Amino acid sequence: MVWAGIYSLLPLLLLLATVAIIVAAVVASRRRHELEEGLPGQQREALVRRLYFYSAAFASLAVAAVGLSLVIAYVLDTVFEPPLAGARRGTLALGLVLALVWGLSWLWHFGRLQALLRYDPDEAASFLRQGYLHAVLMAAAGTATYGLADSLRQAFGAQDFRGISIGLLAVWGGVWAYHFWLTRAAPGAQPGSPGHGLYLHLVSLGSVVATGVGVGVLLYLVLDEAYDRLLEPEGPVLLGRSLWQPARDYVALTISGGLLWASHWPLARAGFRGWWVRHLYLYLFALLGGATTCLVAAVIALGGTLAWALGSVETNAEAHFQFVAGTAAALVLGAALWAYHWLEVQGEQAELGALAAARRTYDYLMATLGLGAVAAALIVLASLAVSAGVEAADPRALDQDWWRGRLAVALALAVVGVPAWALHWWQRQSRVADPEERQAASRRLYMRAAAVASLLAGLGGLSHFLYVLLDALLEGRAVREVFADGQWSLGVLTAAAALGPYHWLVMLEDQRRSPAAPAARPVKAITVLVPQGGDAFVRGLEARLGARVRVLFRADPGVGLPLVSAETLGEVADRVAQAAGPRVLVVADAEGVRVYSY
Repeated sequence: MVWAGIYSLLPLLLLLATVAIIVAAVVASRRRHELEEGLPGQQREALVRRLYFYSAAFASLAVAAVGLSLVIAYVLDTVFEPPLAGARRGTLALGLVLALVWGLSWLWHFGRLQALLRYDPDEAASFLRQGYLHAVLMAAAGTATYGLADSLRQAFGAQDFRGISIGLLAVWGGVWAYHFWLTRAAPGAQPGSPGHGLYLHLVSLGSVVATGVGVGVLLYLVLDEAYDRLLEPEGPVLLGRSLWQPARDYVALTISGGLLWASHWPLARAGFRGWWVRHLYLYLFALLGGATTCLVAAVIALGGTLAWALGSVETNAEAHFQFVAGTAAALVLGAALWAYHWLEVQGEQAELGALAAARRTYDYLMATLGLGAVAAALIVLASLAVSAGVEAADPRALDQDWWRGRLAVALALAVVGVPAWALHWWQRQSRVADPEERQAASRRLYMRAAAVASLLAGLGGLSHFLYVLLDALLEGRAVREVFADGQWSLGVLTAAAALGPYHWLVMLEDQRRSPAAPAARPVKAITVLVPQGGDAFVRGLEARLGARVRVLFRADPGVGLPLVSAETLGEVADRVAQAAGPRVLVVADAEGVRVYSY
């Protein structure tokens, strides 16, 4: 029983290990540059010590929380399932050991970190502390939500009672609450930090996916029951016990995911408007995800209908059109996500005065989806044409209806993809005379992605077909087999040849009509030596240079601050640019600014 309990916790342990690895990788990559620059020995030792304390605190907390969850699970299983209590004494011993030993370890390590925070208030905004807090929040939110969903499944009768679910919910819910308070209400907290914003949007993304899956499956079950009811009027009553049995798991998933989303999304949308992570969430994940769901469901529905119309289906109409319930549920769910997040984008960008940029980004995202569907349609049609030639050359072919299903898929992709691409692409192309449109990041990204993808796809298709051809020549196989094996490679080549040159020409035309970029200044390693409080001079110089500089502060007292003016900063930037050496030292104080090249 002990090993069974441990085995049931493997998903949780894998989650914690994944989070720990990600945090360690991010911290290592973030700090490696500073270490390579040559930090003083004391600072480097302090950094390593802080990294150890945060890593040890995270690991200790995770193991202690697992142990306490096992203890609570033993108590609950003993109360509600007495016959099993004796068989689970090993679980109690394991839980007590983990909770006590690792709990004390967490208290000691975290106590040292809290003492460091009292000694240095700037520690609250440090990358290590923010990484620790939000890694714990991510792990706690996910595990507590899992515990809630599993507890609801038990309450609904979908599975037998398991105390571990309530233990995970109680322990990790408490861990989440305490660390969330630390990020927002504790002394020195940084509620608007980038780490907190990233955490809120990641959890919002995960929770909206979980809620969407639950709602989508529930809607499918209802529609599928309704479909069966229409075909069999004497069947079970709609929403009766036959529907509740498979729906219980997804009701639990919907409730738990919805609660997680409702507790995080309002904070994310209220405190991080205009942030690039929020834009990434809204456009790339939520908006594009909803649109993709709708388009895929539309292709499936249309393809199934065309397959029936072309006669490629061997089953009866009732069995064939059973897919309607699933596609209708996906269409409704995708449309709801699509509409909600597009309205969210419009409202936010209207407040920021960037609604035109939001519409431009939206159009190029939709054009990308449509172009992908058109490319897939061309691939299927080209492979169909090659297969038709191969089948026509073989008098032994017995199946005369092989092409119908593939033609239905190609037509469905074309019917959905061509309007989606043409509508949004030509809406942007009609504004190409505007320099702002040609130089927009969304347009350049779309053009380059389409051009490069077509080039790589064409090279890949050509490589595979040449491989098939040479392999057949060496083995003496018939030409028919070459085209049969290489039909999809030829399809990819056809799509690349049809779509690639157009996008390359448009991209080159945009580059030709764009003004020439000013010559870039040579890259130099710039160090600025300023008195304490000279940050304004440093920021102004960085803005003029368009690059970051290394800053050294003078320790000698009585040194005045340098003059910060547009003329002074412009003159210094020009002198830095004209310096001959690859390294430049700028010494600035009240007596003036001196530039040394070496």
